[in-house]
Amino acid sequence: MATPRHAIVSFFNDRYFDYFRACYHSLKRNYPAHPPLLVAYDGHSPDVEAFLDRTGITRISPDRPPRHDAIDPNRIKSPIVFDRFSLWTDYFDDYDNLLHLDVDTLVLGSLDEIISSPGFFIIANHEPWPTTRVFVEGASEDADLHALLREDGLDYPHDMDDMANAGVFVLPRRFRNSEEHALIERLTMRYGPYLAYADQSVISLWCLLRGIPYSRDYRFNCQTPLLGDESLRLDLDEVRLLHFSNHKPDTEAFLKWKRLNGLNEKLRTMYRSYRYADEHGSNAAQPEPKASPGRCLKIVQ
Repeated sequence: MATPRHAIVSFFNDRYFDYFRACYHSLKRNYPAHPPLLVAYDGHSPDVEAFLDRTGITRISPDRPPRHDAIDPNRIKSPIVFDRFSLWTDYFDDYDNLLHLDVDTLVLGSLDEIISSPGFFIIANHEPWPTTRVFVEGASEDADLHALLREDGLDYPHDMDDMANAGVFVLPRRFRNSEEHALIERLTMRYGPYLAYADQSVISLWCLLRGIPYSRDYRFNCQTPLLGDESLRLDLDEVRLLHFSNHKPDTEAFLKWKRLNGLNEKLRTMYRSYRYADEHGSNAAQPEPKASPGRCLKIVQ
């Protein structure tokens, strides 16, 4: 049997280059035997171009999916989020599994355990706030939306774990075809007016429609708000992938954020040490900081 060939794929633009740079340095240091890294860069910055040339990162240019006017543009952080829908096409047929990484992540250890997943792998968003759901606030009262969901055999997704976090997922070859891509596009257009989180909402609906469960193994997508969830008791010693999924570490809001269990400054220091590392690893960070003693990681499969 041939050795599986996997790849890591990231999409970014000039606005997110600093995060990509930190992510890249963390990947090289903490997961040195990683599969090939493929990046789709949407920009024209000479500094970014020079960085990509200097590091020899493989650049890709998949066909860009159509921009979806059905979704309120005020709910789309950047149109580039739809580019990840190209992962569901045959453009990546040279690879068995694709690990999609948002660039606002830090890789803190090996990801072999998930990248070889036999099925689609994605982790729950696990957000207690009722406004952080697949559909916009108030959509539960919309009769037309309920009719659409009934036609698709879906219940209204209103619980805190009904939405996946699309920053990290593994997409096996068997889902990368014209049928699945057409379904992703159909869900985008069909539910567009109601979607609260654009591509993330669409991918969550796709999972629900395909009966794909979400993992609760937050080691592989430790979204920063989860660090303040005492029911999870997350320990950074065990985290393999840290995701700055809300406030970004180079903002003042991040330092004032109360949901980080007092780790604000330590996490910013971690981010900066990767961000300002050079391509040879000098000044690169160790997988620090550590959580306070005695805390453990509860993993729910």
